[in-house]
Amino acid sequence: MVMERFGFEPEMPMEAVQERLKELEETIRRRILKEMKIKEGAENMRRATNDKKSLAHVRTIVNEVNNTLQNLNQELSDVRTYLLMTSDDTDAGSTTGKRPGKHTCFICAR
Repeated sequence: MVMERFGFEPEMPMEAVQERLKELEETIRRRILKEMKIKEGAENMRRATNDKKSLAHVRTIVNEVNNTLQNLNQELSDVRTYLLMTSDDTDAGSTTGKRPGKHTCFICAR
């Protein structure tokens, strides 16, 4: 469930949910940049070495970074999707008379 995955409380106001999603988006973005730097460094090491043992280690690092990047990009996509959906829910709530500040999006199964 999304609430558990991102640490939302059942009665959390929509504005707080959106703020937390924005923080998560920024954190994931920074982690992606960090992994990209690690990958770049590993690629540089691969070009600089001829030792088979070192090359195998570098390939392992690159594979791990690629897997991490794939997971982070998926998580970033999920966070951005939830952010858009909660934003749409807030917009709809303001025009349909829903109580402002209440968490009513279907993401959290409420």
